[in-house]
Amino acid sequence: MAYWLILGAMITVATGILALILTDSQKVRDDKPAFRKAAVAMWMRILMAGWVFFALAVFAVPGGLAGEWAWIASQPIVMRVAMWVLLLPWMLSVGVWALAQHTLVRGGLIVGIAAFTFFLALQLLGPKKGSD
Repeated sequence: MAYWLILGAMITVATGILALILTDSQKVRDDKPAFRKAAVAMWMRILMAGWVFFALAVFAVPGGLAGEWAWIASQPIVMRVAMWVLLLPWMLSVGVWALAQHTLVRGGLIVGIAAFTFFLALQLLGPKKGSD
């Protein structure tokens, strides 16, 4: 079950990244700014959904993410690399959750990672760097 959830998450994130890439040219930003804003809005929704599901996995599921780090390590190398590339902030957060630190420390680090991902996503709304 977890395999299919992770695969679905990777496909969703890849779709969001593709939408951002396809709307990143200066021509699209100038001629069709609504497309760019829609792509960024979709990306923000993907991030929000990812963090909501992460929080639910930690707090609403009995046992939380107790065995997830071991499950990730048991996956084939291709799957692990794909997970790290496409799900980087959440993979970092699973790693943080696996640390033997106090829950508040782990929670604070994860909230920091989530805030940083949203900060980076908000940068996508600004003008393209290097353009006049």
